[in-house]
Amino acid sequence: MVDISVIVPVYNVEDLLPRCVESIMAQTKKSLEIILVDDGATDQSGAICDEYAKKDPRVVVIHQKNSGVSAARNAGLQTLLADFLMFVDIDDALKPQAIEVLLDRAYQENAQIVEGGYEVFDTKVLATEHHIDARLEEPCGVLWGFPWGKVIASSLFCNISFCHCIISDVQISVSAFSSKYGNIFVLIICSLVRYVLYLSLGFKSSK
Repeated sequence: MVDISVIVPVYNVEDLLPRCVESIMAQTKKSLEIILVDDGATDQSGAICDEYAKKDPRVVVIHQKNSGVSAARNAGLQTLLADFLMFVDIDDALKPQAIEVLLDRAYQENAQIVEGGYEVFDTKVLATEHHIDARLEEPCGVLWGFPWGKVIASSLFCNISFCHCIISDVQISVSAFSSKYGNIFVLIICSLVRYVLYLSLGFKSSK
């Protein structure tokens, strides 16, 4: 049984794939599965995903008709095996200890969500966004609305999915993190994700 499932939507991003995927493969937390969802890419993205699956048994590849980033994330949710999940966008790269730090805190504090900060990166770090380390019972107004940069208990997604619309990231966050789904504790910690400012996804619905 793996400790965490990492879901990565992929569409026409052959130049970005190595940086993103290899940052996940190089994590100090080794017990993970990497779900690459090829959303009908017309470049070599799908083939590159398949090559990673041949090299690393932790990599699972899903090929589907182009339906947008939300549908790609939903496909990953239907496949995951672990009790915790993490969404990673293709223009992100994880620092080597990112998953280990986030997941360890989730276990230590019995938290359902642990969110880390991030760096906006071009050829150098342009800005850093992070919170003060805290344990919360109500995430509204504190938790960032996007799905990436977080370790999330898979059980939160049992009865919900991403809407196929451009603002789906915000909508799913509000739904999944609402206290009506149970007592949710949120840990806010240091910057662990690098977001590349000048890159953008080619999905029909992107972040």
